[in-house]
Amino acid sequence: MKNMMKYLASIMVALIILTMVPTMNIAVSAQEETLYMSNPNASLYTKELFAYLKGVGSDQILFGQQHASDEGLTLTEAGNRVGSTTSEVENAVGSHPAVFGWDTNSLDGRERPGNAIDDVSLTQSERIENLVTSMKTAHALGGIITLSMHPNNFVTGGSYGDTEGDVVKAILPGGQAHTAFNAWLDQLVALSHQVVDQNGEAIPIIFRPFHEQTGSWFWWGESSTTPEAYQAIFRYTVEYLHAHGNNNFLIGYSPGAGPSGDKARYFKTYPGDDYVDILGIDSYDNKENAGSKAWIDSVAEDLDMLAKGAKGRGKVSAFTEFGYSATGMNQSGNNLSWWTDVLDGIMNHETFTEASETSYMLTWANFGFPNNMYVPYRDINDDLGGDHELLADFQAFHDDQRTVFAASAEIFNQGLSYQTIEHEPLMYVVSPTEGQTITEAPVRLRARVVNGSTERVTYQIEGGAEQEMLAKEGYYLADWQPDANDNGAGVDVTYRYYEQGDLVTEQTHRYYLALDEVAVKMFTFDENIQGIKNNGTYSAQETEVTLDLSHHPFNGGALELIVGNMDESQWWQELKLELTDLEAADLMAVNSVSYDVYVPVSAGEKQLSNIVMLPPDWETKYEQTIELADQPVVTIDAKAYYHAEVKVNLPTTTVREGLAISLVGKQMQMNEPIYIDNIRLLNQMEKETVDPWVIDTFESYLGEDALLDRAYSSNGDPIQLALSESEKVEGSYGLKYEYMLGAQGYAGRQKSLAGVDWTGANGIEFYLKHPPQVDRHLTVQIQIGGVSFETNVDLDETFDGTVSLPFSAFKPAHWETNQAAIIDQDRIQRVTQFALYMGGEQGEGKLHFDDFRAAELEGEADVPMVEAPSEGPVKPIVYRFDESDEGFSGADFTLNEGALVVNVDLAGKTEVKRSGMDLTKYNYLVGRVKLVADTTLPQNILQGKLFVKTGDDWTWHDSGATALVQDGYVDVVFDLTSINQKDTVRELGFEFSGSGEGVAEVMIDQVSIVESLEDLEEAEVPEETPEPDQNGQGNEKEDNEESTEEGPESIIQVDESTTLINKEATTQVLAVEEVGSAFVFTEAFLNAQDKAHWIEVTDGSIDVRLPVRLLTGHGEVTFIIDDITARVKEKYDNWLSRFYDFHLTDGDGAVIDFDGERVGLVFRANQAEEIDIDDLVVAYLDDHLAIAETLTALDYDETNGHVYVEVNHFSSYGVLGVTGEVDEERDQVTGQQLPDTASMTYQLLWVGISLLTVGALLFIIRKRLE
Repeated sequence: MKNMMKYLASIMVALIILTMVPTMNIAVSAQEETLYMSNPNASLYTKELFAYLKGVGSDQILFGQQHASDEGLTLTEAGNRVGSTTSEVENAVGSHPAVFGWDTNSLDGRERPGNAIDDVSLTQSERIENLVTSMKTAHALGGIITLSMHPNNFVTGGSYGDTEGDVVKAILPGGQAHTAFNAWLDQLVALSHQVVDQNGEAIPIIFRPFHEQTGSWFWWGESSTTPEAYQAIFRYTVEYLHAHGNNNFLIGYSPGAGPSGDKARYFKTYPGDDYVDILGIDSYDNKENAGSKAWIDSVAEDLDMLAKGAKGRGKVSAFTEFGYSATGMNQSGNNLSWWTDVLDGIMNHETFTEASETSYMLTWANFGFPNNMYVPYRDINDDLGGDHELLADFQAFHDDQRTVFAASAEIFNQGLSYQTIEHEPLMYVVSPTEGQTITEAPVRLRARVVNGSTERVTYQIEGGAEQEMLAKEGYYLADWQPDANDNGAGVDVTYRYYEQGDLVTEQTHRYYLALDEVAVKMFTFDENIQGIKNNGTYSAQETEVTLDLSHHPFNGGALELIVGNMDESQWWQELKLELTDLEAADLMAVNSVSYDVYVPVSAGEKQLSNIVMLPPDWETKYEQTIELADQPVVTIDAKAYYHAEVKVNLPTTTVREGLAISLVGKQMQMNEPIYIDNIRLLNQMEKETVDPWVIDTFESYLGEDALLDRAYSSNGDPIQLALSESEKVEGSYGLKYEYMLGAQGYAGRQKSLAGVDWTGANGIEFYLKHPPQVDRHLTVQIQIGGVSFETNVDLDETFDGTVSLPFSAFKPAHWETNQAAIIDQDRIQRVTQFALYMGGEQGEGKLHFDDFRAAELEGEADVPMVEAPSEGPVKPIVYRFDESDEGFSGADFTLNEGALVVNVDLAGKTEVKRSGMDLTKYNYLVGRVKLVADTTLPQNILQGKLFVKTGDDWTWHDSGATALVQDGYVDVVFDLTSINQKDTVRELGFEFSGSGEGVAEVMIDQVSIVESLEDLEEAEVPEETPEPDQNGQGNEKEDNEESTEEGPESIIQVDESTTLINKEATTQVLAVEEVGSAFVFTEAFLNAQDKAHWIEVTDGSIDVRLPVRLLTGHGEVTFIIDDITARVKEKYDNWLSRFYDFHLTDGDGAVIDFDGERVGLVFRANQAEEIDIDDLVVAYLDDHLAIAETLTALDYDETNGHVYVEVNHFSSYGVLGVTGEVDEERDQVTGQQLPDTASMTYQLLWVGISLLTVGALLFIIRKRLE
């Protein structure tokens, strides 16, 4: 029985311990499973993770966060946080997320852990190594790894938000940027081979290529490519990674959310089950109405759709991105039940029940407020002003049995075997893709077959014969020369794939031909001169002229014309040729003839006429005359020749039986051969003159609705576009616009305009026809100069006519940060997007449009000029922090005595920032800051930089680092002149970087935004400080109004032209005659001074004597006298002089070390009472204005109250009477709040109660036995 009791006690204790260990409590089936994966050769761990994710769902869902371990307000590690074992989520709720997300931005050096350190970029191998370490650490913590992608534009070099350049086409095989794209993919390949565990087993990575493609904000988005091109690049990427990688990629497909449950839209760009493992979707709520039933229902409907789709395909479904809004949560004013509401909506939805089958949900990174905070924080460092208001709900989300966070998950090494399904043979077209407009010929056709064996691939042009495609380097290739009669129309090309003679599959792709020219017939003379008839010569001379034709090897083969006995004095020297072998050519389609002609330089600088005739009409001649002297010169058989490219345009004629060419010289020497090559009979497409003011006339889509649909990307609820032949103004077509307003609440179509210039226009106009549509409105939105402007059109009454909208009626869209922006002459030069949105009451409707164009509207205001600097100075923007935080957020800070006092981490980075604005008119951002600490800190322990983030991709720009000075203000100056997109500054602020340990404070006195540094005087002018009265304490302002101290009134330049005066009959002290509070000594001035001398400056109330030895050797030197008397007099009632804070810095802004030198200070003390030198001291104050040290005056002149002292460093100084008392209450230190330990307390209580229960049971059992 004793053994039984011991056994029972052991069981109970073990159960108690096990319940305290968090686990991913998901059962794994013991049966062998067959998996349909994108990579049949997937590694063991990759198969295990795929099987595990398939098993998650119904009653549990995994939670994940992007950059969980390297971004967050509570993460204090310095640098890149490589391999961090902490996370904002763990700090908040006690557990790491189950899914850790990163992005290829880390590999490209733009995000942790691959970002630059102190502005020094890492090498590619260092970035890969850092991310490898962090991923392996996350794996060790029990986490699952995901990787999204945001590569830069491979064509323009711009960001991933730069949609110019048809990038997808360019990076596909055969494209101009294909090699660069492969090199970028090689980073992922290298990463996959290094992300392995301690046993060398490949750790799986869920990779989400080309996500949110249903939007238009990325270069792979809907408005920038076609569904077929997207599928092709997706397939290429997956094949490349599986072929070269470590067999550890799971592939996620994750469009952005649209009309909920819209299966057709979701799968429109789907690359196929062979290329996808996870069906995901990205959807963000709206800050304005977060947690609304409409949004939660739409999410549940989408996830229900994905779960059903994944089940039918043998795949996994996931909520690949979500968040409180696209710009994160608010600092306050949030929906306090948002997290649990979303969880309930997914896991327990009454209608969309299969949403609960979702495997994981991942939110975005905590980069920081105001626009990038997604997970609530717990204020564990006591530097954020308390926990975030959503923490309680997030804690409830975490504690809910339905959510799974990281721990000792039983995913890997389960001893189970898995089979993978081999893929069936597949053919797909790589380029050109379905719906592509062809602008160059010949056209390289490129198809690919995977998983085949004895494949054969052909192509067939509509109405033509089936042609073989040749296998080369993994593709099937053919060069197609389109027929001239098809130019300007659509052509169907059918591709067929055969195995052992049997047709496996065929695909028909429609292409649209818009070729500048198509060759109807070509004579290249590569091998012979067949097809050319010699019609002899013509000249007025009496003697016979001969013409012989032959083949010459020049240029790979050319037609040689040898002329005999031509008189060089003749004005008409004609060499006549006629083309034969034209039976198969459609001469009626020929509207231009081109060829290359080579005339010997020895012929002279003459004219050569090129004449084309169209028999049977031999009389009408079509001619191009060239000046030989204007042509480039080449060498043929060691002789110099003029090379002319000839093109003769032909009109439309009713009858053409042949074509003849004549070369007519004028007084040329024809003793050397003449050569002709590459005769081409062309069909040229007449192109419309591009009018930048024309937005769309709907005539350029070749009558094809598919082309129209591809030109306008979709946003929101569905809209069907079609060409209308009946409802139009002129031409052949107008636009039919059919919409359905549903769950999204808006519907829109958007067209790219490629940066056209609308200078001269003051509005737009278009044709509109519609029946009454009450409670709905049309929004016309135009992106002009980087800002989206919009205005509404009322639809309440029937309308059929022209709508004119002046630009003055357009305002920035509500989501634009620059709400003060206007359409001006600068912005109007770059118009990039045009969109039509419907909003209002749910339901369907139809409108007709035609002829959208910019216009010069009569009676409307002209577009205003950009405000010229000559009209007056731009008013500085100054954040003084006198009464508020001026909209700044981020790190923990307080307001104290007119400064923003920021708690900074000396071992890491700290940001304080605010939302941005239009800074087009401003050139400098200047911040005045001081480092404060209780103990003396090493020099350069903390550096500060000002930064701004601009554009739609929030591009980072900064001032470079400036060392902060303990107990002394420095100005950090950021020159904005070289920054693009100053009109879209999204955020601005300070970043502080420490290189030590512990914490300190930074006092931000003020931040100024100015057009010129000279404007700092205006930005920082303090209110006038009263002169000391007879008591030395100054005149009190009426009504107890406080004086302000906001920096120097003026900056005095001290250079070689500055007047110096001798002081008190001594030549060693030279005084600057001008009075001021800021002095800049030029290097040339200082080098010209005697190092034994002193330079004296004054602000009128204190004289400062600076030794020349101290000032030289530092370049340009700045000295600032900062009057802090108003702050000191609140603390001490025994002050006898004004108090000052002094700053001495070099040309780089660094504080100058005295290095044993001493500086003389001459204060003006109170003379109202009889005092002597023993009744006063010079006080040195610390940053809290406490007396750090008292100095004995070296001299006191009772006649004028001058107190002289010498100091060996600069800080805050002034004169106090020795009998005064300090207000000690002002120096008390408040206690710190203990961290919240409730979770641990409850755990200990639970353990205690459990042990007591076990003890009681044992006691009862023992008693019964007795």
